[in-house]
This record gives sequence, structure tokens and C-alpha cells, in this order.
Amino acid sequence: MARARRALKPGGLFLASLLGGDTLAELRGSFAAAEVEVASGVSPRASPTVRVRDAGSLLSRAGLVVPGVDVDEIVVRYAGGPAAVVDHVRAMAGSNAVAKRARALPRAVAAAALARYAADHGDAAGAVPATFEVITMTGWAPAAGAPGGPAPAVRGSATASFADLAAALTVRQGGEKDGGGEKA
Repeated sequence: MARARRALKPGGLFLASLLGGDTLAELRGSFAAAEVEVASGVSPRASPTVRVRDAGSLLSRAGLVVPGVDVDEIVVRYAGGPAAVVDHVRAMAGSNAVAKRARALPRAVAAAALARYAADHGDAAGAVPATFEVITMTGWAPAAGAPGGPAPAVRGSATASFADLAAALTVRQGGEKDGGGEKA
């Protein structure tokens, strides 16, 4: 992040979205419980993620000002059950990237984890939820002469109102937009 901040022009915006700490909580919990039952220990099975409370600190430590952090939680239902979730995680390269981890996953642990996931979170049709926490971080490179970051515009200096914006975005029946008769 410090390199990204150095690459920004003064007053430039840093914007990033990444998966947060509550991503795949159902899958992680199922694997942890299964490993405790079957193997008497726990090994991380997914890559580490950032916690929301740490995201703002990362922005400040990188030298960005006016830091902002927003969180969106997206729950996706997988009709194919827990195996479909695992396939999707592998396809998006979300498997564990930690160098010092247990490389082999015993079949008994995998089977117990998928069974637990289905039992704890599945519905009657066999679908399971998977939660993805998306953390969006914003920060500004300090502007020359304004070390505190970009200053807000003077109150009342806007050249358009929200009412004008709403009117411009309203689509009339027949596919025409207000304000110019352009076809949608």
C-alpha cells in the first residue's frame, strides 16, 4: 500500500476492494470443527484476510489521508452444495496461500467438513450459503500544500442539484430519457 501511495499524484485517490475476515465463515468453521473431530488439530484451509478494523490503520500507515473503509456482505447460495463452494473457491484461487501449512488434506477431514457444512447451513434442497465480506478502502495522497488531504468544496458551490440529477436519470415510458429526448 505504501508503494501504491507513492505512485499516486498529489491529491490522487487510492481505491481498493478486497475480501475481508468474515469471508467464507461457514466453510472455515466447518473445516475447523471437522479437523478438531478427526485430526485433533486445526490447520488454516483458506488464505488469510484483512479485518475491517485493520483496514483503516493500513491506509494511515501507508501515508494516505482522509481514510475511509466500507464493508459489504454478500451471501451467495450454492445449489450444488458444499462441494460447489469448494470448487468455486479453488477456481478463484482462494485456496490457502500460506507457505507453512499442512499441505495434505486427509479425505476423512474433507468428508467430515463438507457433511458438517451441509448439516449446519444447508436447506432442504441441498443448497448452502457462502458469505463474502468485501472491504472497500479509500484514501488520498496528500496534496501539495494541503497535508491534511483534499478539502471539501465550499457549501452551496454546486452547479447542479440532486433534483436535476434525478430528473436526468428518470426514464420515461417508451425508452426516452428526460431532458433531451435521447433513446435509452
